[in-house]
Amino acid sequence: MAGNNIYVQGSYIDIHDNQNVYLSVDKAQVNVADRVRKDDAEEAEELEKEFAEAQEVKDDNVLPLSPLDSIFHRALNVARVKEAIRQIIVTRGEAGRHRLSLKQWFVVHKVLEEISWLDDDTDTRFIEWIRQVFQYEGKTGDFKSVKSEFKHSHSSTWGADTVKDRQTGREYRALADYVRSLFVTIGGDGSIHDREEFLNLGSDGKPMYIGRGLRKK
Repeated sequence: MAGNNIYVQGSYIDIHDNQNVYLSVDKAQVNVADRVRKDDAEEAEELEKEFAEAQEVKDDNVLPLSPLDSIFHRALNVARVKEAIRQIIVTRGEAGRHRLSLKQWFVVHKVLEEISWLDDDTDTRFIEWIRQVFQYEGKTGDFKSVKSEFKHSHSSTWGADTVKDRQTGREYRALADYVRSLFVTIGGDGSIHDREEFLNLGSDGKPMYIGRGLRKK
């Protein structure tokens, strides 16, 4: 082992042939310096520490399970849905705070309802779900404060004329379009096609199907 000292303890015979020296060890003990073992142990400990730290960061990024995950259609991979919603929070949430307002959560819920991804579309249960998964801190437990014009129309029809405040209408529509684009594609005939990355695989190894009529927008 290069760079390490070897110590020989015990009886030995020194044999010469005038040019080279040979060492014949008789009942001797040859030990690599303790330094080598210490270095190896320290290196192993450091690697173990780095792995543990990396694992801790990875675990922190995993969104928690919730008993209310069952509000989603069984064909969906809810873990991936959560990751997509986290993307919505990061890209469209309040600047620097990485959170959505209650009205933004309404838009997310509205789109999920329209594309038939929710088996239970009750607003109170959805809000309880986002409390558990995304630590939503709002005090309101429903969407009663949202204007009825948005509640009683399809999000694809929202726009500047939906409510008196034209900018609000535009913002609601822009967010709805973004959320919808993450989860589904819309055919030329208005039919909804789920993005396969969000679907569980069936027993045949193919993505499961969410069948709700023709499911048009």
